[in-house]
Amino acid sequence: MAFNILKPYNPNKSILDKSNGINNIPFTEIDTDGYYGPKFTGAVVVIPAIGTKKIWDLDNIVDSSIETEWASVGLGIRFGLDKNQTLIALSNDNLSLVESLIYQRPSKHDTILFWYSEIQKMIKETMGFKIRWVPRENNRAGRGPEYEEIYQSHFIYKSPTHNGRSHDTVWRR
Repeated sequence: MAFNILKPYNPNKSILDKSNGINNIPFTEIDTDGYYGPKFTGAVVVIPAIGTKKIWDLDNIVDSSIETEWASVGLGIRFGLDKNQTLIALSNDNLSLVESLIYQRPSKHDTILFWYSEIQKMIKETMGFKIRWVPRENNRAGRGPEYEEIYQSHFIYKSPTHNGRSHDTVWRR
């Protein structure tokens, strides 16, 4: 079952109140971001609750900026599951990707369709999954001095503020 929640974006508040969860188990926040450029092509995943950050080099594996974003979401969910996080609250700064998952509209591009399908399979492995769009500057996977070189080499996609609203959704089995 899927349902959608629209809430105003507040950079000072986490994706959800930590008391929210299932059976008193809180959701684990995961931020993902994809990079595509001449110096670095890859995905970054941050799980603040367990102090984990991982970078994947996707050079020669992906063909576009949008594919790196989809790969980052898929790798973020898999990384969370591998770290025994079964309630996942994911944030990404690509609005079209987030809306595609919220409204369950797969892309017509073969490479994106692959990631969409893999993400749907991984969501079924979770106890609960929540996703929202965040502005690029509030994406913890895409900020910080250690990523300055990545920023400079990345073809920056600036997501619209979408009237100051973020998109949330939850899937549960």
